[in-house]
Amino acid sequence: MIEIAKLLFGNRFREDANFLLKICSVRLPAAAAMLRENGCLNKFQNSKNMKNKIAGLVLALAAAVLMMPAGASAFVFKSGDAVNVAKDEIINETLFATGQAITVDGNVNGDVICFGQNIKINGNVEGDVLGAGQNVAVSGNVAGDIRVAGQAVEVSGKTGRNITAAGQTLTLNSEIGGEVLFAGQQANIGGKVAQNIAGTAESVAVAGQIGGNADFWVDKLLLKNGGQIGGNLNYASVNELTKEGGQVLGATARHEPRQTAAAAKPKTGQEKFGDRIVQLAFFLIIALIFTALFKKFPAKAAAAILAKPGRCALWGMLFMALALPICLILIVTLVGILIVPFYLMFMAMAAFLGLIFAARALGQKITAAYWKSKKDSAFAQIFVGVLVLWAVSLLPVIGGLAIFAAAVVGLGAWRYVFQKSKPENNAQPVLVSSVDK
Repeated sequence: MIEIAKLLFGNRFREDANFLLKICSVRLPAAAAMLRENGCLNKFQNSKNMKNKIAGLVLALAAAVLMMPAGASAFVFKSGDAVNVAKDEIINETLFATGQAITVDGNVNGDVICFGQNIKINGNVEGDVLGAGQNVAVSGNVAGDIRVAGQAVEVSGKTGRNITAAGQTLTLNSEIGGEVLFAGQQANIGGKVAQNIAGTAESVAVAGQIGGNADFWVDKLLLKNGGQIGGNLNYASVNELTKEGGQVLGATARHEPRQTAAAAKPKTGQEKFGDRIVQLAFFLIIALIFTALFKKFPAKAAAAILAKPGRCALWGMLFMALALPICLILIVTLVGILIVPFYLMFMAMAAFLGLIFAARALGQKITAAYWKSKKDSAFAQIFVGVLVLWAVSLLPVIGGLAIFAAAVVGLGAWRYVFQKSKPENNAQPVLVSSVDK
């Protein structure tokens, strides 16, 4: 996969790899030092609320990493409902801005990093632009890269290097010195792209000039009058290319996208129940194998869920809440886009195993009350817990919500799996089954 990315994007891959390397090797230590100097670390470390202390520290450190320029520690931070950089204002450091409305009319001799509802960058930026919001418009000249995401994204100023954009509606009327990578629902490509362009959308309209190759995954592709592709055009679509006077100087190749199976006839109730039986068998087998291979993990997680269900739920919600900003940070670079699928698979696996933890806790509670002869059997606890969760999942609406809640609590239980047990006065002994010894 990495080799394919190298072939498609060339130097872009190496540049974004260096960007992430700088974050890990330079920005992270500098950010930690900055927080320590400003007393932020002490503030969070002295907090009496453990959840607030951990969450605040992680979020503050992540924000500081984004704020730090690659080779220095100077930055300008602006926040509020309306953030404005006046036309005659010059910022010689990295600008970090958060707010409902962000308008940058002045010039920035560094990077611009902004998160808000409406973002407008009208001034010139000598570094990179990284932004996310509902509406993002960049009309000023940017010497570096632009990495933006939003519902409506528009770039009309000159861009010195590459553009990575994601949004429902994308409009590019910029003179771009590098390459373009995009994803959205509707994309309008104007201006000039010096090198290659690649992206996916329901509809793509090309009215500008592309110097290199174009690779699209689309439903409808339109080449407008004045539009030109200097290299090859490769697109995957069920529809043919529509031309309105544009031209492709290289070869044009259309590929049929993989079709889903033709409209299959609806499954009968018996077939649907058979699918649920298969799901039950799969879940039960995986749960039993996991319990046999990793004996103490499910036991510690179940004990944590039974002793601290509220805390496990809060930790699970925190892990899920952090998943979105982590994905957003990763997705703005090509290397990060390659990492995101693995990160999502990791989170899905952690949540799936969290369901096993929840089933173990539920089974332990039920066997202790109604099947006392098997109350110390880990396999009996897993069997009963999985069976009950599966039965609950059959309920419409409520079943799905219950399974989601169990997954959240189980995900939060990972917080206590690797924690060393601390003896407490008057603590009740935790029953550990024979298979866990």
